[in-house]
This record gives sequence, structure tokens and C-alpha cells, in this order.
Amino acid sequence: MRDEEVSLSVPASLHYRALLIGNTKLICRRLQARGPLAAEFQHEVVSAVSEAFNNIVLHSYAADPHGIVTIHFYISREALEIELLDNGVGFDAKSSNVKCPDVRESGMGLYIIHSFVDEVEHCKGQPNRLRLKKFLRGPAG
Repeated sequence: MRDEEVSLSVPASLHYRALLIGNTKLICRRLQARGPLAAEFQHEVVSAVSEAFNNIVLHSYAADPHGIVTIHFYISREALEIELLDNGVGFDAKSSNVKCPDVRESGMGLYIIHSFVDEVEHCKGQPNRLRLKKFLRGPAG
């Protein structure tokens, strides 16, 4: 059962990345105020959301500079779920490689997302939907 929902729609431009990161940090701080979380919780959530947004902007909307990304944050007692929706070109999640790539600058996005959240679900369609879930755990993990 979800206790709260926060939604945000932004243009598919890296200029709006800071706005998304700021909102993600605010939500993580709100969760921290409800009870202690693992020290790395905020860093991991922000990193995963940031990488997901980057991928949407750079890949899904590469040919459409006028796209919109809608982000829903669902807060419950057990977890934070983040859903990112876009109407750009989707990708085949089943054929995507999530192992650590042998590159330094590119190809790390999916690996980082899968490493930092507990569940990842991608549905290609109109809209494309990427759902990230991070369970709320105390400092002991």
C-alpha cells in the first residue's frame, strides 16, 4: 500500500537533470526523517534515477528534442518506487547487457541502475515504463 505519491514531468533535456536530482534527494530526506536508512540509500537512489533519466534523454529521445519525461515517486512503509515514463524509442530490456561493461565513460547506465536498486522492470510501449524499487532498510541493512 502506498502512503504518498509525488509526480513530476520535465522536458527530455539534460538541463532538467538537476531538478530531478533535487526532488529525488528531497524524497530521500523525507524517508530518512521517518526512520534511519542505510547510509548509502540516498546516493544509490539518486544515481539510479539519474542514470535512468540520462538514458531516456540520450537514447529514447535522441531524435525528438521535444519529448517529456514523467516521473512518479511512490512511497510506502517498505519501499520507494520510482516510475519513469516516456514516449520515445524504447529498447529491448531482455537483450540489454547489464554486466559491468569494459568501458569507462559509456555503457554503465543499466549496470548502475541494476546495482543500486532492488528491482528493475522495463516495459516497452507507448509510453515506455521503467520502474525502480528500493526497499527501505535500516543502517544494518
